[in-house]
Amino acid sequence: MSLLLALQGGGPPEGDGQSSGTSTVTGVGAAVWNGQAQAAGIGAADVVPLVPLEREAEPRARVAALALADRVADELGLPVFFYGRLTEDGREPAFFRRGGPRELQRRVDSGEVRPDRGPDRLHPTAGGVLVGVRRPLVAFNVNLRSDDLEAAREISRAMRASGIRCEAVSFYLANGKEAGQEVFHVHLHLIPRWRGDGLGLRVRPDRGRVADRKELDDVAAKIRVAIPRSVG
Repeated sequence: MSLLLALQGGGPPEGDGQSSGTSTVTGVGAAVWNGQAQAAGIGAADVVPLVPLEREAEPRARVAALALADRVADELGLPVFFYGRLTEDGREPAFFRRGGPRELQRRVDSGEVRPDRGPDRLHPTAGGVLVGVRRPLVAFNVNLRSDDLEAAREISRAMRASGIRCEAVSFYLANGKEAGQEVFHVHLHLIPRWRGDGLGLRVRPDRGRVADRKELDDVAAKIRVAIPRSVG
């Protein structure tokens, strides 16, 4: 389960605990305590993104997210982890979700990950909560019942002709948890794109380089040798 909270511009940049933040936290509390932690996420509420609908509303969204995190930790006693624009590296929910709540608890116990608010133990039934700030994102998930990609291509063409904002389409398929896969069947994302939408792969400055032709040929040769083993 996830909750999405959208903020428009206007209003005071800081809440006093008596404005919209109160109803926001009440909604999260109901979601957390009425559910069970699921393996696909880190808890009953899992992720709570605050989405500023206008760029000038982002500072207000950050303030609201921090206030929300404080109340979830203090009043519900749940660990809160920040993601998106609340973090310096822009880490996404998949960073915390891989392996489910048990794996996340192991990582917390080992010191690899620390909650940004609240206790160091996930609640036995409610788990933890991811709180973040991000820009609006529209994505369509298509679960294919076969290995034929023509259905996805047809949907892609229909998206462009539908009148929604869609100048191009990115196909995204994660295969393996290290690649960000969270639903372990064929799960293809069709993401509408347009010039200047700001989406893209983030790569650390110290990762990757331009390989020369010989190195590329060596890698290709290794893959060709492994193909019979992979299909045998």
